[in-house]
Amino acid sequence: MNSRSTAALLLTCTAFASLAGCGGAPDPTEDELRAPRALELTAGDAVARAQLWVNAQVPYCQSPNGKPDADPACASVCTRPVNPDWDPYRSDCSGFVSWAWGLAAPGHSTDQFAPAKTDITAVIDGNSLQPGDALNIPGDHMIFFVAWITAGSHATFMEEPGCSASPNYAHEFSSAVVINGSSVTVAYEGKTFTAIRYQGLSASADAGTSTSPDAGTSCVVRTTNTPGVCISTSACQALGDHTSTPGYCPGAANIECCTPIPCPDSSHCAASTPVCDSSTGGCRACNADGECATGVCALAPADPKHGQCVQCVSDDQCPFMSYCNVSSDRCAACTAGNPACPSSLNDAGVQISDAGAQVSDAGAQVSDAGSPDEDAGSPHEDAGTGSEDAGTQLHPGTAGGCASGGGDLALFGILVGFLFRFRRRAERV
Repeated sequence: MNSRSTAALLLTCTAFASLAGCGGAPDPTEDELRAPRALELTAGDAVARAQLWVNAQVPYCQSPNGKPDADPACASVCTRPVNPDWDPYRSDCSGFVSWAWGLAAPGHSTDQFAPAKTDITAVIDGNSLQPGDALNIPGDHMIFFVAWITAGSHATFMEEPGCSASPNYAHEFSSAVVINGSSVTVAYEGKTFTAIRYQGLSASADAGTSTSPDAGTSCVVRTTNTPGVCISTSACQALGDHTSTPGYCPGAANIECCTPIPCPDSSHCAASTPVCDSSTGGCRACNADGECATGVCALAPADPKHGQCVQCVSDDQCPFMSYCNVSSDRCAACTAGNPACPSSLNDAGVQISDAGAQVSDAGAQVSDAGSPDEDAGSPHEDAGTGSEDAGTQLHPGTAGGCASGGGDLALFGILVGFLFRFRRRAERV
């Protein structure tokens, strides 16, 4: 292959990599190649390092700070708050995990981690995920595992999501998960990842590492009978709303029983874990509508707010002439022509409008009945008939549950008509 063909091939590969989302890592510069090698870290250190970016809301970039960014969804040059420790790293999804794990800048790409490549990471069973692990889709996206909320079904993660995402910076989220071996489907992401573990985390000082015999060991604080998990004090602190208690875990001195901070009632719980569990004294995700002080519990596994108390999950839980906005799980007003509004509500709304017009016509005829003409009863009779017609007009709209509201308007017109007729007859007597 001649030099021109080689150059063309390299350009093609580089262009392809830039389209791979988080998976496309640009080639390192000479300065980046001279960056320090991987640090000696514990799982607790990794969680704490990831938390630094989340706290600072480091913006997403597919390049180091101040360098050209090949991602068309981002600015042409990566611009982030200056930090000498972070500046050499890409702040994309794999750069974020690389920083957390203490890998050399600018960071590995998703296709340099398991299952695509297994030199420093290994595929693990999803049920064995521990603080400091990750979920990966080579060439697409990866997220950092923080902790279980409910072991095997609901967890907390951190990620750099993308320039076009909202939010578009490092953040933490909780989500329902479905596990099948090493495959983990994350409802919040709408994707299925592979569970992986970085083999370079130190086994000597932290739970959650690949070789520690005490990794993720269950524990119970006997004074409060609160169950927890044995992890480092720094990893527990990074979780938030948790506390470490010494004397209940084997291993290194900094491995303590990490438990949720007791909650007096559900009003003290966060939106992601809205239920204060009296059996554990900690906050957890909801499992039924009755556990929510207001609204309903989002139970669908694919719902990004799974396990949270929301205003609605279906249209029939919303007030008259409104619908459930699936993106926010909140009720929104139903207006004519709104494509998100069920057609049955739009149709019913048109019929209610027609019925209201007929009731108004009936009221006008009732007003005209103030004439002393002995035949004044006739318009009232017509008004009543008009109102009855308005009520009849509503029958086709029963499908959205809206006919009852229109029927009330029609009934009001009928009653007004009869009242005026009764009054005129009483005056003649």
